[in-house]
Amino acid sequence: MLKRIRLPVPGLLFTLAAVLFIVAVLVPLPNAFESLEDFLPLHTFAETFAVVVACLIFSVGWHAYSRERAGNVIIIACAFLGVALLDFAHTLSYKGMPDFVTPAGVQKGIFFWLAGRLQGTIALLVVSLRPWQPFDQPGSRYGLLAGSLTITALCYWLGLYHLDWLPPTFEEGRGLTAYKIYAEYLIVGLLGITAAALLPRIRETREFDAPMLMMAVCMTMLSELCFTLYAHVSDIFNVLGHVYKVLAYGMLYQAVFVQSVRQPYVRLGEYATEIKRTHAALEQQSERLRAAQTIAHLGSWEWDIAGGQEIWSDELYQTYGYAVGAIEPSHDLVLSLLHPEDSTRIRQALESALITGQLYEETYRILRADGAVRHLYALGEVRRSGGRPQKMFGTILDITERKLVEQALSESEQKLALHIAEQQRETACALPPAAIDQ
Repeated sequence: MLKRIRLPVPGLLFTLAAVLFIVAVLVPLPNAFESLEDFLPLHTFAETFAVVVACLIFSVGWHAYSRERAGNVIIIACAFLGVALLDFAHTLSYKGMPDFVTPAGVQKGIFFWLAGRLQGTIALLVVSLRPWQPFDQPGSRYGLLAGSLTITALCYWLGLYHLDWLPPTFEEGRGLTAYKIYAEYLIVGLLGITAAALLPRIRETREFDAPMLMMAVCMTMLSELCFTLYAHVSDIFNVLGHVYKVLAYGMLYQAVFVQSVRQPYVRLGEYATEIKRTHAALEQQSERLRAAQTIAHLGSWEWDIAGGQEIWSDELYQTYGYAVGAIEPSHDLVLSLLHPEDSTRIRQALESALITGQLYEETYRILRADGAVRHLYALGEVRRSGGRPQKMFGTILDITERKLVEQALSESEQKLALHIAEQQRETACALPPAAIDQ
């Protein structure tokens, strides 16, 4: 999962931006530029940068998408492709710019501005409310892309050819109209709902970079508040609004980049760490198992019937009288070690287990490499595939000591029985015939 991301730099930037905004509200500041001509290069640069970042948001989100990834990133990506196109139209429609199909002007520039802000805000709101999960239909992203481009094309049609259908947004000498201000407040309100929806998810989820997304939304709110206060296109609030917008886009790009590009590598690193932990735990368990097998003189084996290969545990090498790794284990070698008196019976038992699939359980003797006779207890299970035996797994326990003890006890019992019988005969011979008759 994506680890919690701390935000010292974005958090500091937002704090400084908020302080500067409050200062600008409380302390009347002079215009940042004396004329529109002076402000126009900065505006063009800021908007061009915003367009580039919005295109990057689309490119990263779109091309890094896969079916198992959350669809929320695609929602942002498709919406911000439309936002990039609307910001492009806003830049070319700004007062003082050359004609863009129709003459540039304040009304035209503000319309494309509001259209872009509204489309981006609605996308962020949807993302904040929607569960962070994949689409039910993988092809949904193409529908979202088509929808975003259709809305953008409609905005182009209105802004270029039917701007007179819309209420005015700016009046020379009076500044922003109530329609423009309320439209900005609507966007700020939607962003506030978005921030409220994201706030609990900052600590509850690690599925995406919620803190960075939250910073982007808050910075966008500051930007929009600035655009409710400016009286002239070159005053301090208009400048701050554009700067805050660029910062917000950068934060949003960071959030999308982390989710789409960096997060898979973070997860890959976490999976690698988990695999290492699992491997270490398995090694410890294997070591314990090997120690237990050594203490119990229990060996394990695996026979690849189809491939003709066999694997022995270290204890099994010792049971057969070989140094570990000194020979290549094989089924034929195992059969060659069988005691001549037990060989036929064990071969038949193995054949029966392979044919029937029943549990293989036998006690027999082997002749070790050094010629010593060892008594073994074997237990095996056949794994089949397509009706044919593929592998056989089992264990072998050296029971030689137990057999020797049993043999010694048997011999002792026989000797005791013979001794008792001998004593009874001697007693019978010592008695007179009359006592025996009685």
